[in-house]
Amino acid sequence: MSREFNYESLNPGDAILFEDMRELPKFEDGLAQTIRPQHDWNVWQSRHALSNLITPPNFACSEITNLTLRVMEEPYERIHDARDRGFTFNNVGGKPPRRLDEEIAKLLIPKYVGFEVTAEVKSAGRSVGELKTEAYYFPRLANLLGAKVVSRIVPKPKALKSTLPRSTASMGADYLAVHKRNGTRLMR
Repeated sequence: MSREFNYESLNPGDAILFEDMRELPKFEDGLAQTIRPQHDWNVWQSRHALSNLITPPNFACSEITNLTLRVMEEPYERIHDARDRGFTFNNVGGKPPRRLDEEIAKLLIPKYVGFEVTAEVKSAGRSVGELKTEAYYFPRLANLLGAKVVSRIVPKPKALKSTLPRSTASMGADYLAVHKRNGTRLMR
């Protein structure tokens, strides 16, 4: 990453804005490091690219821009009620983990991080709509048994019919901007 970023300072409602998808892997690497500092790097690197998971199948050749990750409250609960909110899962993006027993839940649930993901979908350089999904990051249960693995689950994206208003302000070349819920901009 181009500068130090404190992932632990993120709170529910904070928005992380990416101009495009190129810096997303760096952000995810740092997040995985925060969730499980000694995670198995080789296992983590074998994951599917998030950009491939959030591209709707009918827009496979389109560009995805203005990606926003909004930190969610209670990601452990939200991953388990995602189907009730209309999300579907597949083997590529992963499926929700089973519910944890109470003792293990006390250890792992605080390490769950979830984001509401929205982005603008472009075709031939023109905005054609918006997509929405969610992304969940958490230590695998096997971590308690010695494995050091971070999981990421991403439901299939929903292509929304509404189009986004065009932004006139460039977010610059830096990889992200963080907006706190109160409107404070932390970095650019």
